[in-house]
Amino acid sequence: MKPDLVRLLCCPSCADDLTLATPGTVDGQVHEGALVCRGCTASYPIVRGIPRFVESDGYVGSFSYEWNRWNRVQLDVANGRTESEDTFIEKTGLRPEDLRGKLVLDVGCGAGRFLDIASRWGARVVGIDYSFAVEASQTNVGSRDNVDVLQADVFRLPFKPEIFDVIFSIGVLHHTRDTREAFLRLPPLLKNGGTIAVWLYYYTDPVYRAASDFWRAIFSRVPNGLAYAWCWLLVTLFAPLYTSALMKKAPFWHLPRVLPVNTHEDFRWRVLDTFDWWTPRYQDKDCSPTRVLGWFQEAGLRDAEILDYPTAMRARRDDAGQLPVLHDSLPALEGARYVVFGAGAGGEHALRTLEAFGLAAQVVAVCDNAPAKAGTPFHGHTIRPFASLAREDYDFVIIASLPGRAAIARQLNDAGLVERRQFGTVEFIADLALPVTRLLAA
Repeated sequence: MKPDLVRLLCCPSCADDLTLATPGTVDGQVHEGALVCRGCTASYPIVRGIPRFVESDGYVGSFSYEWNRWNRVQLDVANGRTESEDTFIEKTGLRPEDLRGKLVLDVGCGAGRFLDIASRWGARVVGIDYSFAVEASQTNVGSRDNVDVLQADVFRLPFKPEIFDVIFSIGVLHHTRDTREAFLRLPPLLKNGGTIAVWLYYYTDPVYRAASDFWRAIFSRVPNGLAYAWCWLLVTLFAPLYTSALMKKAPFWHLPRVLPVNTHEDFRWRVLDTFDWWTPRYQDKDCSPTRVLGWFQEAGLRDAEILDYPTAMRARRDDAGQLPVLHDSLPALEGARYVVFGAGAGGEHALRTLEAFGLAAQVVAVCDNAPAKAGTPFHGHTIRPFASLAREDYDFVIIASLPGRAAIARQLNDAGLVERRQFGTVEFIADLALPVTRLLAA
């Protein structure tokens, strides 16, 4: 650790200041020693340059195994890719100018893939992890002048309040015993005006969710080496199959839902991510945007931005309450006039979804790009080409066709419509826009 780190720290038990005792310093780094509380006299060891605020890795032993076995697979500077940097931007909405010169906290740093990004972007960054993955982070990036790594529990964080400019946590909080409580521990550490960004699991497929919980109930209890061997075998046998044309046909496309296997081009990455999915003790897969926005509001955060990758969100601390609740206002969908674009199975699903929300009567048209469908009946509507609709006759277009989703989105953009304001998917309606609108109105 860097000697100046101590100014950020406090005792996780009594919140009093810590002092650096018997430091073993080499080249400006404290490699051995202890942090002693001035109040309750608790002592926290520094081992191999890492302050240790926990005595073990508790319920996250699989992550200790995972990130020390595959400690450089996802590190951009080691694999020559930009995949981790791209992921960081996509799931936090943060860019170099947002971090340069800032004090940043990475909650759940693992092997340091995002510590690497933030530090190369010019941040002074502190990473914490409950697991012994901190050993991998320290090896990979801990020697950098602007990086510190700590082993700590998110429920007992050793930081003074209101010190960080930015806090981010990518794919971590849903692996704790209580995702909401873990999240609520973080905003008090933000400076007024500071930003927090999180990415959390949100999977709506009931078969996929049930299969995941079933397999984890087994493999979270077996030795990590055995789980690794099983994941290696799964990847070897099924990853090539899952990328074949056969998997696009029924009933084969159901197989990945009940036997999840990663299909990344890098074999080691495949095994890592498959192991990551099968073995955690806790895995909250129900972090919907609406639920997470509720936590933001509970923490007093404002200017909440719902990013394109579900569920990736960020917000700012605003003690004066001057910022809007949402960064971008969502369309008023309760009284909107809808067009359902896609007159197949997807269109039927969209109409059922709107009916479940009590909005079926607000559908003014059903469109499809197939000329043969024009003029034919579809659940009380006559199918029309989209070009035949007058813009003043509708408010929002629901893209219902799954195979044609990308092409229809381009078509609507070309027509001058704005995504998430004037068109979106049925999932956008069901999982985000309407529930969020109702939450904000409550």
